[in-house]
Amino acid sequence: MALQDTKTMPSVVIIGGGIGGIINAIYLKRKLGFYNVTIFEQSDDLGGTWNDNTYPGAASDVRALFYSLSTDMHSDWAHSNPGHSELKAYWKGLVFKYGFEERVCLRTRVVSAEWDNERQIYTIEVVDLATGQSRTVHANAIISAIGSLNVPHYPEDLRGIRERFQGPQFHSARWDHSVDLSGKRVAVVGSGCSAIQMIPHLSEDPTTSVVNFCRTPSWILPPMQTSIPSFQRAVYRFVPFAMRFHRWATFMQHEIIYALLIRGSPKSFTRWWCMKVLQNYLMDTVPSEYHERLTPRYPFGCKRFVIDSGYLDALNRPNNDLNCDGIAKITEKGILTKKGDHLEFDVIIQATGFVVDEYPIKIVGSEGVAIQDYFQDQNGPTAYKGTVVPGFPNFFITFGPNLTTGHGSVVFTHEAQATYITQMLEPVVKGFASSFEVSHSATDSWNLRVQDKISGSVWTQCQSWYRAGYSGKNTAVWPWSMTELWWQLSAPVWSHYQAVGAERWERKRRWSAGMKAAEVAILMGVVGWGCAHFEDVLQAATGHVRIVSNSFLIEDDSFGFPSTAFLLRHSETDTTFVLDLGIHKEWKTGLPPVVVAELQKLSRVEVPVDVTACLEKGGLSPSDVDYVCLTHVHFDHSGNPAAFPNSIFLLGESGKALLDDGYPTNPTAHYMQDLLPTSRTRFFSLQEGEWNELGPFPRALDFYGDGSLYIVDTPGHISGHISILARTSPDGGWIMLPGDAVHDWRILRGDAEIGHHSKYGCLHADKLVAEDTIRKLRELMKEPRVRIALAHDQVWYDAAKEAGRDFWPGKFQSL
Repeated sequence: MALQDTKTMPSVVIIGGGIGGIINAIYLKRKLGFYNVTIFEQSDDLGGTWNDNTYPGAASDVRALFYSLSTDMHSDWAHSNPGHSELKAYWKGLVFKYGFEERVCLRTRVVSAEWDNERQIYTIEVVDLATGQSRTVHANAIISAIGSLNVPHYPEDLRGIRERFQGPQFHSARWDHSVDLSGKRVAVVGSGCSAIQMIPHLSEDPTTSVVNFCRTPSWILPPMQTSIPSFQRAVYRFVPFAMRFHRWATFMQHEIIYALLIRGSPKSFTRWWCMKVLQNYLMDTVPSEYHERLTPRYPFGCKRFVIDSGYLDALNRPNNDLNCDGIAKITEKGILTKKGDHLEFDVIIQATGFVVDEYPIKIVGSEGVAIQDYFQDQNGPTAYKGTVVPGFPNFFITFGPNLTTGHGSVVFTHEAQATYITQMLEPVVKGFASSFEVSHSATDSWNLRVQDKISGSVWTQCQSWYRAGYSGKNTAVWPWSMTELWWQLSAPVWSHYQAVGAERWERKRRWSAGMKAAEVAILMGVVGWGCAHFEDVLQAATGHVRIVSNSFLIEDDSFGFPSTAFLLRHSETDTTFVLDLGIHKEWKTGLPPVVVAELQKLSRVEVPVDVTACLEKGGLSPSDVDYVCLTHVHFDHSGNPAAFPNSIFLLGESGKALLDDGYPTNPTAHYMQDLLPTSRTRFFSLQEGEWNELGPFPRALDFYGDGSLYIVDTPGHISGHISILARTSPDGGWIMLPGDAVHDWRILRGDAEIGHHSKYGCLHADKLVAEDTIRKLRELMKEPRVRIALAHDQVWYDAAKEAGRDFWPGKFQSL
């Protein structure tokens, strides 16, 4: 979204440019229209896991359709389980698609953050890894998206490897591509996913001798990776819902695995049967000498299972060996086993996993306690629903404690969390609250429930990275289904949180509860009437406008009009969006003297009821309106912005020049320089953001990022004029609100021509451009599911008023 002036907006810092960070940035933009985020990434590029893990064979063990964003599924995956480069390109591409590339700070490490109770912000210290220079930034909220699988783990038996071993050595997540493994003796330490993926690729070269040191074998499932033929990809592209159905089917497969093989007793029949099947697969694939070494001595599901990518077949190669004797120590030339054998190697690769029970950044919360100290007191990382920590307001952890499903997709978890985090941040980024902090009691209660579910389960039957090393507490596993995870994170339980400065948010929530039904409501009910005359004046019960001959359209001696405003509510987020503000009830005090003089000479203006009164009649306080968008800055559309103390104002970029040159700096100006609050006004720039073609209009901006409301460039009437195209129903109903792009149905239908610009009325600053915009509106009008509501439609207004409908708080209907 091409908006400007973010210095005074609420801000969110995202730590980490991996999948979790990218998803949360996208959700904030799509669901809240919020874009003032800064992503700090300590690596040299985006992608997280898929930027760090570049070892041969690195790939997702979850199918691509279930490892991609649900809103941006990709139909052209060449393989069911893509490799690291393809995955990195996909996730990095989303950053550019949503316009966050300029909000990413690469090679920048977050060192610490401390909450300021008085200012209700975090003070964050970051260091530029390229220069070593430190700086301080501030944010209203932090989303920690560093993940739990990013800090390499170096086991005790490999201690001293850097000091003793004379050859190259590195962790699988820090692969050294400068090391040529051809003709080398290579030790791979580890038996998890990374080792099992890389070893088949390393041993493809017959000159490379590979020994895999395995301490605890994994349960290995038969290969499931397949190439995706072009026909199937074409089906995904062109058959509606085919790709989404396949994604749903994959989700259900994972849920069935949980139901049959993971939950329940460690000695269940289905688990026993599964273990027998996998054991038979093992024995049919590897040499008999490895049967016992590779058979796990713990029940299936205790650790994350691994999908075979050629590992078992590779053990049949003469240059591949398996050693399960244990490592006693690292020597200058290799590895000494616990059996006393000394094996020499040229290269040692550590595929030994990650540190998951420590948080690497010092975060100090509202109680003056560092998050590391809180975790220590809890015998390991602990959070409420894996997302928030008591004592740390507006601080969120993605893929946090006890959110590893063990059978599902991390992307699913990230999206569920992003839904939750977005709802928590909505009142903060919109200025309705300062902070939310989960209570200790809610957190303790939640974690008692989690640990109770884990006790007696299959996850207690072995030692794994799921459990904190210093306490044995399981701090990683989500002990329920993915469906339960989605449900628990679908909406916050606000009573579990302590809020600061949230009175307006509480009022807004109460109001929203009673107003769910209306998506689009019209604020007419005499929002404001302008009465202008040249020779005589026509009066109506609530005011009327008579414009001079030929001002609006040719061959019309007079023209009466109401001035209208519209309220649009987002059906999912309840975001309130007001388009135009009608006429200021005290209009003489809010206009430059030259305009007041002209209006008094030519008209009589009456405003019995203004926008604020209409809103309050419908139960909505102006202070609770999220956005006010002005199609342009004429007095009969700009109303009284001061009555909306918390709204973000939206205006076309060219409108900024009109206001900057406004009264009193320019005594002859027609616009007040201080009409809109500088700190809360955003200007749409046609040179920035994702302006795309939409129907007949060449430039339209998806405001919420979900296709529900578009800002449409409709030039001609005045510099910076914009309109709104909003979806009103899930089956494709739309409403076009063109502001002053066109003033009369006779013009739109082609029955009359637009009038000429005169000193008595500014119809269109550029008639030719305005006619082209009207031509586009005529094309749009041909669409059967699109309704158009003119801002000054006297005929519509009279009919609606006579029928007793369509006025706020009623639902909009067109004739």
